[in-house]
Amino acid sequence: MLLPIAGFCVCFGTWLLYTANSQKYYYRIYGKDYKVNGEPAQTVGGRLLASGVMGYGRKMNYAGDILVYFGLALTTGFDSFYPYIIFFLVATFLFTRAK
Repeated sequence: MLLPIAGFCVCFGTWLLYTANSQKYYYRIYGKDYKVNGEPAQTVGGRLLASGVMGYGRKMNYAGDILVYFGLALTTGFDSFYPYIIFFLVATFLFTRAK
């Protein structure tokens, strides 16, 4: 039962991580000429990307990381807490870094 949920978390987290990082990267490379979904990129203050995936939240690449680690931990079930240690450590680190 947990395997489909784990697979979804890993796949969606990987997509979210890659998409957020690539949009941020291409915006830094191309600047105002970069288009997100065929439209000019919207920014806040000229530097912070506010369209595409990054328009839904400020640190969407971190959310993708957390989903990937959670999905990997779910593949082991709930018999032991050891697989979840890395998930909690990464989540704690990224939440404190996002502030």
